[in-house]
Amino acid sequence: MTLRMLMSVCVVWYGVLSTPLLAADRAEKKDATPVTYDQVRPTLKKHCVTCHNADRPRGDLDLSSIGAIKAGSGSGPVAVVGKPDESPLFTMPAHLEEPFMPPNSPKIPQRELDLLHRWILGGLREKGEAPGNPSPSVAAVTKPSASLIHPLPQATAITALAVSPVAPLAAVSGRGQAILLSLEEKKAIRAIEFPEGDVTALRFSRDGSALLIGGGVAGQSGKVLGVDVATSKPLFELGDEADTVLAVDLSTDKQFVALGGPGRTVKLFRTADGEKVATLKKHTDWILAVAFSPDGLLLASSDRFGGVQVWETESGEPLHTLRGHTGPVSDLAWSSDSDRLLTASQDGTLRWWDMHRGTALSQWDGGVGGVLTVAISSQQQVICGGRQRRVTVADATGKPLRQVTLKDEVAKLGVTGDGKFAVTGDAAGNVILVSLTTEAAPIPLSLPIDSTLVRRPTPVLAKRTAALPAKPIVLEATASSPDDPSNATNDLAAARRAAAQAEAAVKSAEEALARARETAKTLQAMIREREAAVQKKSSN
Repeated sequence: MTLRMLMSVCVVWYGVLSTPLLAADRAEKKDATPVTYDQVRPTLKKHCVTCHNADRPRGDLDLSSIGAIKAGSGSGPVAVVGKPDESPLFTMPAHLEEPFMPPNSPKIPQRELDLLHRWILGGLREKGEAPGNPSPSVAAVTKPSASLIHPLPQATAITALAVSPVAPLAAVSGRGQAILLSLEEKKAIRAIEFPEGDVTALRFSRDGSALLIGGGVAGQSGKVLGVDVATSKPLFELGDEADTVLAVDLSTDKQFVALGGPGRTVKLFRTADGEKVATLKKHTDWILAVAFSPDGLLLASSDRFGGVQVWETESGEPLHTLRGHTGPVSDLAWSSDSDRLLTASQDGTLRWWDMHRGTALSQWDGGVGGVLTVAISSQQQVICGGRQRRVTVADATGKPLRQVTLKDEVAKLGVTGDGKFAVTGDAAGNVILVSLTTEAAPIPLSLPIDSTLVRRPTPVLAKRTAALPAKPIVLEATASSPDDPSNATNDLAAARRAAAQAEAAVKSAEEALARARETAKTLQAMIREREAAVQKKSSN
C-alpha cells in the first residue's frame, strides 16, 4: 500500500469518526433549490455573530453581513465559493478543523451545518440576485402590524415605556408587542407586533405621529421598527444588530434614528432609505440611553460605565465628553432650548450640563436611590424614579416638590404633554398613572394577564446524574396512567429497542475506531521508513 493510499484511507476514517452521518445525511437531504444568505443568516446570528460582528470583530472576522463574509479576515478567506470543505465557515462549526466553533460549545445541529454546506457549495448566493428582482427598500415597509393584544402569562417587568406628547396615550413593552394604553380609559386598547423579539426601547416622535419600537433577542439580534401611531402601519425598519437594542430616539424632523445597546457604539440611520450614516465610537460599555436635542443639532448618549458623550448630528463628530457620574447613566433629557442636558445616574444623582462649554452646572440627589429614569415636563419640572420605589417631582434646580412611593423599583417613566401626569413602569410589571399636580392616589393601568399561559414543567423519564442511582429507575408514562399494565409493557419494549440501537451504534463506532488506529499505526511506520530513507540519502 502506497503512502498516498494510506493517507487517503486515514482521511476517510477521520471523517467517519468526526461526522459519522454527515455524508449519508447530506445525500438523503440533497435539494436542488439554491440556498440564499437569508436562509443561513439565522444560523450565523444564533451561533457566530455575537463574537464576530462589525462592532466587535473577534479575530478580525465579521460574520454579520454577506459582504463581510466574502471579505474574510486578516488570516484569509472564511468561505471559498463552491468549496465548503475548504471553508472555515463550515469546517470549524462541523468540527472538521480546529479551533472548533462555537468555542466551548457542542457542535451546531446537523440541519444547520447542511444548510451552510449547501450555501457555500451553491456560490454564496444573496437574496434577490435574479435580474429584475431588486431587494425591497427598507423604508418601503407596507405590511400592517396592528394586532390583538397577546395576554401576558404573568406580571412581567416593564422594559420599555413611552408617553405621547400630544395625546392621552402610552406605550409599554408586551409579549413580542408594544401595547398601547389609553390614559383616559385606563386600559390597553391595541397592540403593535414586534416580530424581532422582546421590546426593550420605545419612543414617540415629538409630534406624536410616530412610535419607535426597539428590541430583539439578547445576544443574537436587534432591530428598530417605526410605526404610524394612527394606523399602526410600519413606516420603516432599521438596523440588523448582533444584539438587542436598548436605546433609541428619533430626531425632531424625523430624518434620523439613533440606536444603541450592548455593542458599545451608537449608530445613526437615515429613515428615508434605512442607510446607516454613522457609527459613533467612544463608549466603553453598553449604551443605555440616546437622545436628540430638540433643535436636532446634537445627539447625547450614555453608558453603563457612567460615560456621557455629546455628538454633532450632521457630522457625527464628538463635541463633549461629560465626566463625573460614578454609576451607570440610565437616562437623558434635554431642556426645551437645547442649551442644557440632564443626566440621571444609578449613583443616585442628577446633573445639568452646559452644552456650550461642556461643563457641569449643578447636581443633586434624586431622592429615589439609584436613578433609573427621568423626564422633564412642559412646566420644566424634573420627574425621576429609581430603585427605592419612589417617584420624585422637583423644580428645575432640583428642589423637591413632591414624592410618591410605589410598589416596586421604578424602571421607566414618561410625562404627558400637559405635564399633569406621569406614567411609570416597574420591575414587577405594574403600570401606574401618577398625578403631578394633586395629591390624588396613583391609579393602576391594567395589562391583560392570562395565568393559563404559564408554562408547566414537562414530564421527563429520568434526569442525568453523575453516578448510578441507589434505587432502580422507574420509567413513568406521561400520557396515561402508570398503573396500566399495557403501558408498562410498551414502555419496556421501547426501552429495549433503544438499548439495542445504542449498543449497535457503540459497537460500530468501536470497530471503526480500531480500524482507524491500525491505519494510523501503519501510516506512522511508513513515515518513519521514508524519513530514514531520506536521511540516509542526504548523508550519502
